[in-house]
Amino acid sequence: MRSLANKLVCVYAGAVLPVICFTLTLDSGLLDPVWQSGQPSAYAKLALAAPATLYLFPLSIFAIVCLLLVLAWPQAADRFPVRLGVYSGVLLSVHFSIVESIVLHEPKSFGNPRWMIHTFLALIVVTIVSRFGPALLRWLCRPLRGLRNLPASVAVLLIVLVLILLVSVMIGGDRPFRRWISAPMAVFVIGSLALAPALAFAAYVSLSLQVACGRGGRFRPSEVIGALAWLAAYLATARASVVRALDAYAQLPLSAPGNDCYVASAAARGHPRFVGSFSIRSSAGTLCVVNRQLCVLKAGELALKAVLPRCHRWLRRGYDVVGPAVAARCTSSLWRADLAYLSLKPAEWFARVLLRMGLDSHDLDVVRVYGRSLEWRP
Repeated sequence: MRSLANKLVCVYAGAVLPVICFTLTLDSGLLDPVWQSGQPSAYAKLALAAPATLYLFPLSIFAIVCLLLVLAWPQAADRFPVRLGVYSGVLLSVHFSIVESIVLHEPKSFGNPRWMIHTFLALIVVTIVSRFGPALLRWLCRPLRGLRNLPASVAVLLIVLVLILLVSVMIGGDRPFRRWISAPMAVFVIGSLALAPALAFAAYVSLSLQVACGRGGRFRPSEVIGALAWLAAYLATARASVVRALDAYAQLPLSAPGNDCYVASAAARGHPRFVGSFSIRSSAGTLCVVNRQLCVLKAGELALKAVLPRCHRWLRRGYDVVGPAVAARCTSSLWRADLAYLSLKPAEWFARVLLRMGLDSHDLDVVRVYGRSLEWRP
């Protein structure tokens, strides 16, 4: 990896994203299931959350340090422990990719091959794109370079800016400049976190191939012993992680709770003047606190369910994974509810634009999704 841009991408995918993901797991209740559903995804969520995933933290740090050493000092690859750390990152990435795939797909049983196929397809596609994507971008930028005599990096930057402009035009609205930044950044952050194991796999495979080609195919007996020692450490820590996840699963309630409050509902319970909350009476006669953001998101979800049912099913499945746990933390503090309200703003803007473009919906019509308002201020 001679290019500085390639090294920065490798650092982001192989070091920064794993550290961010491990930091997110420190909030042990973020992915925890709420009851013993018996689904494989319930076990996988606990395996991704702390403290179960922290058993693999030393091995992951070892791989990250070795990756950074090879990128900063290529001669470090002459030492076997450094090469072993880079190679081990491939196996760890596959491990976390499999667990994450079970969480996202929610298969009925571990024997369902669908999630396995999707996992390995994602690893292969991301690796191929990361390997040949830069060359494809340079080929696409050739006409631009010929016209303007620009370097490839500048041409690629211009293409990225054009894509951001297109996203801002699609989202549009009365304040486009704010959305030029929020929407692309939200897509970039969420996409990076969702594909973090696959991106790390691509980074470690690319660097491993480079290191292996420079060393040849010969292995010393001491190197074989070292690799077997690392494999034994991995199996021991993986077993400890599984046992800790099973212990956490055994402590969950046996029946599903009745609370179905999610993030948008929790965000409406922030400071009333800030989130714009008001009271409504539902069709069942119960009094609820909502705001315009919640009404817009609910109406947008219903419209998406009617127009694109499969897309709605995928989005709803992902929202059901993290929604209850995040909502429980948001309702514990008004300030957390305010932060949740702000974090949902890009989704609200997107849903509002879609509703106005496709359904020509007015805010008052959207509020009627929930029932009759008691304290409505148009």
